[in-house]
Amino acid sequence: MLGDEVGYNPLAQYWWGWMAIALALVVLVVGWYVFVWWVSRRATELVPVADVEAPSAPSREEVRARYLSLVDEVVASYDAGRLSTRAAHQKLGTLVRFYAQESSGVRADVMTLDDLTHARLGAIAHAVAVYYPAEFASVENGDVHRSADVARNAVASWW
Repeated sequence: MLGDEVGYNPLAQYWWGWMAIALALVVLVVGWYVFVWWVSRRATELVPVADVEAPSAPSREEVRARYLSLVDEVVASYDAGRLSTRAAHQKLGTLVRFYAQESSGVRADVMTLDDLTHARLGAIAHAVAVYYPAEFASVENGDVHRSADVARNAVASWW
């Protein structure tokens, strides 16, 4: 039997290199956390910025006029044959949604028709409801000029 006469075995002697490797790994992990903290911390000094006037936000009338002209561009593209009936209705629906978003901040561009109705976006929801059949029908149909009038009314009556 190994050991002394009482039966005890001596403590195992490990290579000192294992302790050095373990300490090096701990130092590397702590160093990594310090590095990440150092790189991602906010700057404590504020760099002075030259006094520059912020661009003024467009007035509601300017936004309204811009979207009315965009509706006219869609109709002109449709009349010129560059847009199909479906594409024209899709563009009109997008324009009405973006107008609602730009004029009120409501994210109408990602809302379904039910969401628009529940959000009480009356004229916008009505316009989108008019465009849905022409946008999603299996056969292209719809009156782009009448739909453009709906878009103009929605833009003119909104806010």
